[in-house]
Amino acid sequence: KLNFEEFIEWNHLLWKDDMKSKFTTIDTDVSGWIGKTELKKFVSDMEYGFTETELDDMCYEMDTSGDGRISVDEFINGMATTKRGNSYFIMNGSIYIEKLKSDFRAMDSDGSGYVTRSELQDMANQLHYILSQEELDTTINDMDCDGDGKISIEEFIATTIKIKEEESS
Repeated sequence: KLNFEEFIEWNHLLWKDDMKSKFTTIDTDVSGWIGKTELKKFVSDMEYGFTETELDDMCYEMDTSGDGRISVDEFINGMATTKRGNSYFIMNGSIYIEKLKSDFRAMDSDGSGYVTRSELQDMANQLHYILSQEELDTTINDMDCDGDGKISIEEFIATTIKIKEEESS
């Protein structure tokens, strides 16, 4: 059975890989750094609707070294503490619903609205996390509240929050 810390670490690795991929997409000159111009182009292409002032603030906050450019580590750390458009990330160890929804969608590879045993195993394999058949069965059984053999987003969120509450007490 995955304990909560292992589960969160597993999700964090997935999220971190996603942030590295976004960084690579934004870094159009392949310099290994993101400048304000690259960030601004990416944000406008994605139609996020940031103002010039918000972009300046974002660059300033992410550029913790003060060298006028954003490294991949600064980008990842900046994204871990950013809230925009009701999209929350893990912040100071707290779990936010939108982050859990994002994690769920990443595991639900076929977009069915459910995470199956196969999708859970595939995700573990992608992250090089060895999950025995017994651990896989236990994880599915613990999260599958209605007994249909798959995990809905509601079951995923409720169970994850419950695990966190149990481990906190």
